[in-house]
Amino acid sequence: MSLNSLRLYWTQLSSLQRRAGILLFCILPWLPWYWAPAPAPTVTKMPAEPAVQTLPLFSDNQLQNMLQQHDIQIQQLIFQSHGIQLRFSSHWSNFHAWLKAIAESSHQLYFYQLQTNEGNISGQLTLNRARYQRGPDLAHIESLLPPPPEQHTAAQEETPCLQTPIPAIQIRAIWPQRNYVVLSKSAQPTSLQRVYIQHLLPGERWRLTAINEKSIEISALSSHLSCSQQRQLSMN
Repeated sequence: MSLNSLRLYWTQLSSLQRRAGILLFCILPWLPWYWAPAPAPTVTKMPAEPAVQTLPLFSDNQLQNMLQQHDIQIQQLIFQSHGIQLRFSSHWSNFHAWLKAIAESSHQLYFYQLQTNEGNISGQLTLNRARYQRGPDLAHIESLLPPPPEQHTAAQEETPCLQTPIPAIQIRAIWPQRNYVVLSKSAQPTSLQRVYIQHLLPGERWRLTAINEKSIEISALSSHLSCSQQRQLSMN
C-alpha cells in the first residue's frame, strides 16, 4: 500500500477510530515485556538469632512475700510501674539471703543506701524490672557490705531485752479489705492518720503486721532477733 493510499485511508477514519489507532500504536511495543514471566525473587537467608533466656521476674505480691519470708522488716514499700521502692531494716544474714534470690532474677538494683549496726542492716533501695538482664552483681554488693557479724557470746545472749513502750493510739477505723487502718494518737485525737499493713505507726517503733475485723496486731522493732514484742489492740 502506497503512502498516498494510507493518507487517504486515514482521512476517511472517524475521530474516535483515529484515537484508538494511536493508543494501540503506543501499547503494542510494551506487550512482550508485560506478558514475560517475572524473575524469581532473590532470597537471602538471615542468620538465626541466638535464643534469649528469660530470667525470673517476680510480681509485686511475690516480692512482698519474699521480704516477709526473709524476715525483712518493711518500713515503707511503694509499688511502681517499673519496680518497687523499699525502706527496710533487717539482720545482715537475712538481707544477704534475700539479695541472693534477687541476684538470680531479672530485677536490677538501681539505687540503694545501706547502714549497718551490730549485725543489723537498714536503708532504702529501688528495685527495677529489667527482663532478659541478670539482677544485681552479688559479688559487687557483697564488697560494699561489712563482713558477716561474729557469733554472739553467751554473755551477750543473756543480755535482757529492752521493752518498747506500747504506743498510745486509738483505732478509729479498720479496713481489712483495703489493707489499712485509721489511727490517732491519744494526745491528738483529731489528727487522723492512715497506716497500711507492714508499715510503721506514725512516730513509733511499732509495725502494723495484721488487720482483723475488730482489732489489729503490731510488732516492735528490735535490734536483736531474740527480742520480740507483739501486741493486739482492739477498736474502742
